[in-house]
Amino acid sequence: MIFKTLFRPKFKHTDPKIRLASIQDLDASNNEHKQALHELAFNDEDTNVRIAALEQLNSFTLWSKSADSSDSEKVKRLAKKRVEATLLGKSDIQISDSDRLTYIEQSGNNALLESMLKSLSHEKESTLVLHILAHLGKEHVTRQVLLSSPSETIQLALLDKIHDKNTLQKLLKRTTFQTVKDKINHELLVQHERLTKPIELEKQITLTLSKLFSLKESQNLPHIREQLALESANYEAQTKQLVVWSEEKAHACNEKYASIHAQIQKHIASLEPQWRDKEAKALLQQNAEALNASAQVIIEQVQARLSTDLHTITEAESTKLSAQLKAISDDMERLRQSAQQQVNVIKLIEHTLNRVTSLTYTLATIPAFQHAVKDAQALIDDLKAMPEPTSLVEAVDIENDLNARKQILRELIKPFRDNWPKPLKDEERTATSKLQQAIATRKEEEKKHVTKCLGKISASKRMIEQGRFKAAFAIFDAVLELYNGLSERGQLSVKRKFEALQTDIENLKGWQTYIAAPRKPELLEQVKALIENPLSPQKQADEVKRLRKNWRSLGRSETSEQQALDTEFEALLETAFQPCRDHYESERVKRADNEKRKRALIADIQHYVEQVNGESERDIVKAYQGFTRQWREIGEVDFKVVPEISEHYSEAIAQLKQRVTAIYTANETAKAQLVKQAAGLISMDNIDEAAEIAKTLQQKWKEVGPTQRKVDNTLWTEFREANDAVFTVKATKYQAQKQEDDEIASSCKIKLEALEQQIQSAETQQVLSDVDNTLENIAKLWESLPPKRQLGLTKRAEGLAQLAKSKRAEFTKASRQEQVSLLINSLQRWKDKNTAPDVEAFDSRYKSWFTSSDNAQDRRKLLVEMESIAGLHSPDEDSQLRSELQVALMAQKLETGTMPDIQSLGKSFVSQGPLSEEEMDMLPRFKKVLESQVV
Repeated sequence: MIFKTLFRPKFKHTDPKIRLASIQDLDASNNEHKQALHELAFNDEDTNVRIAALEQLNSFTLWSKSADSSDSEKVKRLAKKRVEATLLGKSDIQISDSDRLTYIEQSGNNALLESMLKSLSHEKESTLVLHILAHLGKEHVTRQVLLSSPSETIQLALLDKIHDKNTLQKLLKRTTFQTVKDKINHELLVQHERLTKPIELEKQITLTLSKLFSLKESQNLPHIREQLALESANYEAQTKQLVVWSEEKAHACNEKYASIHAQIQKHIASLEPQWRDKEAKALLQQNAEALNASAQVIIEQVQARLSTDLHTITEAESTKLSAQLKAISDDMERLRQSAQQQVNVIKLIEHTLNRVTSLTYTLATIPAFQHAVKDAQALIDDLKAMPEPTSLVEAVDIENDLNARKQILRELIKPFRDNWPKPLKDEERTATSKLQQAIATRKEEEKKHVTKCLGKISASKRMIEQGRFKAAFAIFDAVLELYNGLSERGQLSVKRKFEALQTDIENLKGWQTYIAAPRKPELLEQVKALIENPLSPQKQADEVKRLRKNWRSLGRSETSEQQALDTEFEALLETAFQPCRDHYESERVKRADNEKRKRALIADIQHYVEQVNGESERDIVKAYQGFTRQWREIGEVDFKVVPEISEHYSEAIAQLKQRVTAIYTANETAKAQLVKQAAGLISMDNIDEAAEIAKTLQQKWKEVGPTQRKVDNTLWTEFREANDAVFTVKATKYQAQKQEDDEIASSCKIKLEALEQQIQSAETQQVLSDVDNTLENIAKLWESLPPKRQLGLTKRAEGLAQLAKSKRAEFTKASRQEQVSLLINSLQRWKDKNTAPDVEAFDSRYKSWFTSSDNAQDRRKLLVEMESIAGLHSPDEDSQLRSELQVALMAQKLETGTMPDIQSLGKSFVSQGPLSEEEMDMLPRFKKVLESQVV
């Protein structure tokens, strides 16, 4: 017994882990190992061992058997997936058409069969398609295939099963085959002849059946059930009148009703899971909202407790509050797990969980939170106690201190920002605002003092330029007092101008004793220069006035010499002033002409006011603006008539002005309303919709009539700012979305590049097995991208799918070539039962060739027949045989419409048993035939 235990194979060990590990050492091509794997796959008590053994055998037959008969749900579920993948061509297991047909005839998995319909080539595998449809027996599936299939064979075969006029007409428009069109036209003609003389009952029943039939397209389950009951009752009432029809017609009508009713029942059955799912989602949403409402109550209670008497919170109370939050978190997590892909529920849960997490952290660090609040309160008390600045110097110091304290406060708040007590926030904001307002006041006062100082500096400089030095000295004293009262920053802003003035004042004080020296000859020269080079009339008059003032400031003398100078000065001054007198006379003439023009304009205004009727607002405003502009442009009149003529103008324009004012008021109100609407757009959740509304408001703005320019400019500024805010947010959103799209596109490109490298470097079929799923998962990532951006990625993915397909085709071809070589080598070695080939070494394509036992046939005849079908050359000695066989094949084709294929002929060739020595020379030709079928 001890030796038996020691030398027992590992796959028979009592420990399932050891049995599981030993499976990797078993070779499915070894008969003894294969038998052991069979035993493990179907009889082992451990599920994982069974699955591993099935994986090692990797046989469709065994997977199918396990899917049907395994007592383990896990094994059965995995086996079903492998069978489905194989039938859909998504597995490396090869399966023959005959095996597929056998499975189809025995299968009860309609969903799998419908999936196979989508994956099969209708043109090459029409037989399989028709078998599946026959097995399914679903008219709507048959109809879908009929309308979408590109195969003439399938269309002709299914036309016998579909008699719906709409379907036939759709197919008539879509099909390109004349034979199909002829058959459809014939069927439609027959139907038309049967319905040429319908009676009212037939119309009613047809209407009822149509209503029932339309229910198949509806997705509203309650509506379908309601209408089905209603129309069924109508039909029952109508069938009492069927005695007017023949028995056959009545029977057909009842069958049609029963068929539609059955289809609707199937449709209802297919919709019920969706409706149950929809109701389940609604219930989940309701539960989430109820749980969230309960959670909000607790969250608000915790937040309120953190904001009131924080220092009294004990560790026990903190633990209790944390436990409440933990209960909320657990409930939310369980709800999130059941939510799956229900986005609204997940968002609601995550938002609440984030708040719970924040509060939980605060409670977990309650001592630190209490300490932070205490320190913050101390800082705020310091802020309250800080005196208001009485000068700019104090304001600067206080501002620096305030900023430093605010930075410390921000650091204290940062870890607990979401749960910081609101009263403390308000208290800090109030204290800070009060100090900032006081600092701003001091800065504004400083600004006014700087402005006043600059004004005095300019005034002092003007006094110097005018020769009024005493006044300049007096103003400088005021400048000096203002300058000394400024802060360092204020003094810096006026320093350059102050120092320049100070230099000028100091220079003046050095030679002020010489100011009183005789200057009259100099002034005489200035008058002569003014006569020779006159200025503009106004400047000339001002210069004459200045010179006379300066002359008089030098005093008068009784000496004859000085009197002569005075007389000469006055004469020259009169000569210099003469151009001014001429100018003033010209101006008087102009004023008289302006008076005439203004009186004429008043008459025009009075005439317009009397005649205006039915003109548009814009025309009235334009006329008003034209009259006022002309009045301003005419120029001045004699001051004596100004009151009288102005009164006449005001009376004439008053009525028109009143009307224009009303227009302005109405339009300003309309534009103000547009401004209000535009200002509210920024608060909309949908910024794209807000931008569209903004464009509409801009168009309305253009349609509003004229307003006063000043008011219009103000309103327009507000309106434009409101619109700019909306479009700025939209642009920001666009940029953010574009950045997000760029990241998604970049991520997809990287994944596609990695997948492309994986495909190109693939050395086995297994590596490529999951390429389609990977591409599908990557494609889901770019579903949110704009269509144009998706296009390039889609093309890239399609290229990779085609590359993977080509690679798989290469591997499949290599595998089939390897099978052909193995088959030929096995036939060469096959002499008797002892040298019989290992059937399990072959895939399903060749396995049955060795297990079947066909009737004895001539191998040479079979070989020549295969060469003929494959289009390969036969030796000259077989030319006569080939001709005879070709004639026989043609005859068979004409009689039965079918021909033998190379698969069935090859099966017959091999099933004859071991080759004789004389037949061995056929193997190269047989190999050539098989290789010609490898694609």
